[in-house]
Amino acid sequence: MQFTKVFAAVTALMASSVSAYTNPIVIKSYKMFDSNTGDYFAVKGVDYYPRPNSGELDVNNYDFFTDDNSSIWKDDIAYLAEAGANAVRLYAVDPSKSHDDFMCELRKYGMYALVDLGASCENCSITVDEYPACYPGALKTRGQQIITEFAQYDNTLGFSAGNEINNLVTDASTNAPCQKKFIRDMRAFIGGCSSTMRSIPVGVVMADPDTTNNNRELNAQYYNCRTDSSDKYENAEWYGLNTYQYCDGDVTELADADGFSQLLTDFSNYSMSIPVMLTEYGCVNPSFPTVGEYEAQRTWRQAGWLLGDSFREVFAGGFVFEFATEMANSDGSGSSTSSFPFTTYGAQNYGLGYYSPEDCDWIDTMCSYNPMPNFYNLSTQYNDTDFSSESSYTDFTADSDRANPPDCPSGFSALADSTWESDSVEDASCPSEVLNYECSGQTASDWTSYQGTTSSAASGGTAESSGDSSDASAVSMSVASALLICLCLYPKVSRRSLSTSSHSSIRFLPPTMQLFATFTLAIAAMLPLTQSYTNPIAVKGYKMFDAKTGEAFAVKGIDYYPRPNTGDLDANNLDFFTDDNEGIWGPDIEYLAQSGANAVRLYAVDPSKPHDLFMCALRAKGMYALVDLGASCENCSITLDEYPTCYPSALKTRGEQIISEFAQYDNVLAFSAGNEVNHIVDDAWTNAPCQKKFIRDMRAFLGGCSSFRDIPVGVVMADPDTTNNNREVNAKYYNCRTDSSDEYENAEWYGLNTYQYCDADITELASSGGFEKLLTDFSSYDLTIPVMLTEFGCVNPSFPTVDGYEAQRTWLQAGWMFDSTFRDVFAGGFAFEYSTENANAKDESPYPFTSFGAQNYGLGYFSPEDCDHESVPCVYNPMPNFDSLAEQYNATDVSGETNKDDFTPQRSTIPSCPDGFAALADVTWEADSVDSLTCPSTAQQYECPGQKLSGDWASDAGSSSTTSSTTSGNTEEDGDSNAAKSGTGNTDGGNTSSTSSTMTRSVVMAAIVTALAGILI
Repeated sequence: MQFTKVFAAVTALMASSVSAYTNPIVIKSYKMFDSNTGDYFAVKGVDYYPRPNSGELDVNNYDFFTDDNSSIWKDDIAYLAEAGANAVRLYAVDPSKSHDDFMCELRKYGMYALVDLGASCENCSITVDEYPACYPGALKTRGQQIITEFAQYDNTLGFSAGNEINNLVTDASTNAPCQKKFIRDMRAFIGGCSSTMRSIPVGVVMADPDTTNNNRELNAQYYNCRTDSSDKYENAEWYGLNTYQYCDGDVTELADADGFSQLLTDFSNYSMSIPVMLTEYGCVNPSFPTVGEYEAQRTWRQAGWLLGDSFREVFAGGFVFEFATEMANSDGSGSSTSSFPFTTYGAQNYGLGYYSPEDCDWIDTMCSYNPMPNFYNLSTQYNDTDFSSESSYTDFTADSDRANPPDCPSGFSALADSTWESDSVEDASCPSEVLNYECSGQTASDWTSYQGTTSSAASGGTAESSGDSSDASAVSMSVASALLICLCLYPKVSRRSLSTSSHSSIRFLPPTMQLFATFTLAIAAMLPLTQSYTNPIAVKGYKMFDAKTGEAFAVKGIDYYPRPNTGDLDANNLDFFTDDNEGIWGPDIEYLAQSGANAVRLYAVDPSKPHDLFMCALRAKGMYALVDLGASCENCSITLDEYPTCYPSALKTRGEQIISEFAQYDNVLAFSAGNEVNHIVDDAWTNAPCQKKFIRDMRAFLGGCSSFRDIPVGVVMADPDTTNNNREVNAKYYNCRTDSSDEYENAEWYGLNTYQYCDADITELASSGGFEKLLTDFSSYDLTIPVMLTEFGCVNPSFPTVDGYEAQRTWLQAGWMFDSTFRDVFAGGFAFEYSTENANAKDESPYPFTSFGAQNYGLGYFSPEDCDHESVPCVYNPMPNFDSLAEQYNATDVSGETNKDDFTPQRSTIPSCPDGFAALADVTWEADSVDSLTCPSTAQQYECPGQKLSGDWASDAGSSSTTSSTTSGNTEEDGDSNAAKSGTGNTDGGNTSSTSSTMTRSVVMAAIVTALAGILI
């Protein structure tokens, strides 16, 4: 589409803080396309009705999707995204209530909604009566109300005018005309309001109970045809089929799939001129395999076949049935579900997962979703789709035999020949203003700018591409502006599935299942030029900032070591974060993101293995990694020997290898040169010089390689108590320099593992004893570098019992840590720990850790008890204290803090070293005889597939670590910005990150491009 109002288009584009995640879907004959990009669209849907296990909401006709029900659906949407879904089907909605939050949350994840206009309530659907009595007049009003409510959302995929009305009768001609008339009325209403309402396609869903007596062909052709060829509204704009035919877990090829392949044969012969979807599919059968403890887990090969090349010529995708097993269907009969938690086969066990606990009701007892193994089988299929061979909207031409509606089957009278009650019911008024709801923080797709209708089946209109709807960076948006100005198209694919991502058990899958499909490939398929999700973090004085936007950064971290409950991997020094361990870490990243975490701490890494997938998956969620350079292996850390022996020379090489591996990722927050070396000695003076020398060597290596980003190196100390832990001595020693001229001697940040003073009865910081004492002490130390709590979160029996779990931490500490008083001293911290380690469990608190145990530090735990990440996959189970931390982390807001450019440190003089420590230069170190690794010849900067680089951060282009400053003076982006050398660096903010709406550079660039375009045009 050519834009004539260039300035308006550019202004709108540049003003948007976050671009649209969905564009309206349009129909061209029997295929669907993104109205903006013109790319082919196939439905990868899930039928979603989050019915609880008990209580007053355990009913068959309730609208769970309203704003006031966000606690019900919000977590589920992340799971739906993880499954690879791009659409959900909603069976019952209340048009009198707002659905803004639900639709915007879907939109954030790149998902659409297929909305049913009917429901199982009086006058809410076509009835069993013979036509025309089967169409109650009140249904017309209800349908128009729902359309008016949902037409404002650009991610409403379509409306379903009915669900399985053929299942009510034995003769299709009994009530089918009522259904067809209702379709016509709804389409006419939309068409009559075309100036203020997007033309959203209206279709219908039929049951497909068997192959011999279901009138498959008759129904399909009847709803595709027009009894009056001149009435453009008579036919459905899409056709849906609820089919559960012919499933056999032993069948692995489509050719052997009997009835499923028969679907393809039949509908190929029907020559439908509209899209056909499987609106429910996914039979259950005891032949499907047992995975873990769950019997009959669907392999979802059907989903792969449905989205394959041959099926796509006939079908537009489908919706698997269903998100959660409905316990209400467990009636004790042979066709019921099995009993909770549905581990045995049941004919009604259609869920991809289930809700727990057994008595959850969404009111008094909240429900928690538990994915089953078949959830991850579906995710494999959905995330492995490839539509690159499909023609775009403009290039697609329908087959000649499918270009027009078919003739109607015999035996059906013309709709116009009947008298309909609905014709006496006045239509609702068209909206007076354009319905185009704009989600907060998301740019709305302006459907009014499209030429034609978003349903080409309605009037033969066309819908051409109209600009950029991706999460592009500010610079990309400037380029897009230039293209718009030049009256060109800026092609993108629109789907964003992050979350694409993962909850519990991709560990159920074989090793070949790569969760990278969930994170990176889904993003790559969606956004060839997505905006970067992380920028390097810079340090200025004792605070951290986003190196590009200049915004204040607070570490909301979690210590992450996903140790299984048993087996070979139940060890204390393994790198779980490599590419070949994606089946282990992949599912956890979504949980980490849900907790509100923006960083993880990694205790052990193997520098010889790639970590691309893990770091990119973190980056896709906006998360950073604090990487330990040491580990609990021989020569992998500072020892308990007296200095200088305590620093093995092999550690220097190991440290440099880890730096070389991880410096390429812009979401490496920092390196930790050691963990709790003070814990292995009684006297801090014994081995602290070794730790300090190792810090110096690592900083010198980074500083000597201009091809590296200057990533801050720090250290972590234990803080066992307040009387004998040398808290002040350690803090000042690692901040000081024994040689004031040695710019690399001091740590660039300081970490504290502290579990002091927890009492659940304390609800105010002022009364929190030792936690408040941390603030008092470190305020008095006047440290010039950031201080983090690298482990925190004590356990205590005084914490409350929640949902059967004793001593669940409230995490008030996490909230206090981000209080303005704490923020003046601390840069955030890492909650300990993601999962309880079974190896540390005490006898009084065995698996599943429901009773109090002094080592039950987990925000959750892995199940089953014998899981080993290999032969028995581990499934993560969040505990109630997970939610408590998420509440604190997600409520954190540091946006009001001073930005990097405006911040002036009040503590700028490095403290003097405590007495008793020798100068490092006065000691002979074995490490000095070991040659450093060769610096890379080119800048180290890994580009995650589908993610745009955040910038050039090699230290010769501007450092992202401006930490160790002690004096005044600024280093600009194009100069030497290692503040350890020249003062308080000030790296130019540059482009915005994904969390910022600041677009200064983009606006300037757009202005330049606009001027040039004006000259050219």
